[in-house]
Amino acid sequence: MKRSLVLWEFAKKQNYIFKSNKLVENVGASLIIKDISENLKYKLDEDKFITKGGGKTIYLFNDDKSASEFIGNYSRDLLEKYPGIEIFFVKIEFDDENDDYKEKIQELYNKLEEKKNKREISGGLVGFGIERKCQSTAMPASYFDKEDYISSEVKLKRDYANKNQDREFNELILKGYTLEKEVGKLIKKEDKNYIAIVHIDGNGMGKKLKGILDNVYRKKDESQKDYNNRCISKMKKISEKINDLYKNAFKKMVEVVVNNEEKLKDFTRMDEKILPIRPLILAGDDVTFITAGVIGIESARIMLEKISEKEVIIDGENIGKLTACAGICIIKSGYPFIRAYNMAEELCQNAKKLLLEKKIDENALDYHIAQGEINKTISEIRSEYYTSEDANKNQKGNLTIKPLLLKSNNSWKNYENLCEAIENVEIAINDKNIVRGKIKELRSVLKKGQKATEMFFEFYNIDEGKHLKPLNGTKGDYCFNTDDAENECMYLDAIETYEYFVKLDDK
Repeated sequence: MKRSLVLWEFAKKQNYIFKSNKLVENVGASLIIKDISENLKYKLDEDKFITKGGGKTIYLFNDDKSASEFIGNYSRDLLEKYPGIEIFFVKIEFDDENDDYKEKIQELYNKLEEKKNKREISGGLVGFGIERKCQSTAMPASYFDKEDYISSEVKLKRDYANKNQDREFNELILKGYTLEKEVGKLIKKEDKNYIAIVHIDGNGMGKKLKGILDNVYRKKDESQKDYNNRCISKMKKISEKINDLYKNAFKKMVEVVVNNEEKLKDFTRMDEKILPIRPLILAGDDVTFITAGVIGIESARIMLEKISEKEVIIDGENIGKLTACAGICIIKSGYPFIRAYNMAEELCQNAKKLLLEKKIDENALDYHIAQGEINKTISEIRSEYYTSEDANKNQKGNLTIKPLLLKSNNSWKNYENLCEAIENVEIAINDKNIVRGKIKELRSVLKKGQKATEMFFEFYNIDEGKHLKPLNGTKGDYCFNTDDAENECMYLDAIETYEYFVKLDDK
């Protein structure tokens, strides 16, 4: 029987969500994407869906005509009702009695990538130069909302945020706490005005899913149609399992944050029952949320650990523990959100590259505290600001230990050592025998290299063995790991981070 497989995917999903720095619009955009992905079924039966959510959905239709009508009607409705949304559609024929489902799914994804690569730049007349412009989208304003002239796109986002009342995320937060739609309410105004954008993505999920499907073998005397149906059923269960696992991991992370209210009361508004976390994307293994800056790193760490807490079993098959990577960009609340998200995504990719280099499957994270570097990549920032002057004398001197593995088995550059370094920095800062402020000053000295750091320690009588001692798995003097070929600095990250970091108790 000849049928049709249809795949659609959002184009520039992140740009649509983070187009403005107004959280209410980010929230509304994320709810729109979730609604389109999971809830707008257009009179389709549930059995038409193979996977859904995360801005990418696969359907199975009984004939080509039904598939074409669906694409036409769906596209028209999206263009009319959701300004600013862009979607790619692809369709292929599928004979379930003769074709191998796994091969056709791969063909479907290949066709999508081909279409995205051939995407032409589209443009048109959007105004006549005499209209007021929307501050968020630069499109002609169609409405006036309080003090803002806004476009149709922004009005829809705000309406979604206000009307939905967080119904999509209610099951993920604890009773008594509320989710805010204003960035300023995630933090105490008296505190440093920093928030964190956290992006988490599963490790090698495409390869893992393919591996699971490859283990679905055709039985003796089983028809191709029955075999394909088993593959489709398996894919549905995998999609649902991953979605549930990540949502549960997020919920457990929120529980840990709530249980640390006493530690966080000086930095957040938890005493007013306002949760210092705001989910934006919870779509399978693709997760993005905003937090108060001081818990950005820890919330990511906790969620990664919760993702890997238990082995995943599907239809009695144990596929082991899943792993993921996180990128955390800590910013002042006025920093452009879209730039911060892109940086968080780049940091997440840095962590993934580390795992590929080491050929290991673990959890890892990378983070950056932005100080106004708007137009530079993480690679450029670290090359310019995180290389010691020793490197200019043909001596390598890497000043950061990031990205970090969560476990300590495969590298000394791990999360446990970062926490120990931060603790050692705080002890040194609070030591009355050290000239006040000298540990902060050490940050600029470290950039001059190990010899300058040694002179600094001796001049101010800082006891290296007591205050900034070598970390586990390292050897060396004066904050540098001389046991490492790159002579890497153990303490610059900790000195930069300790003011933006609260260790959470998750026992």
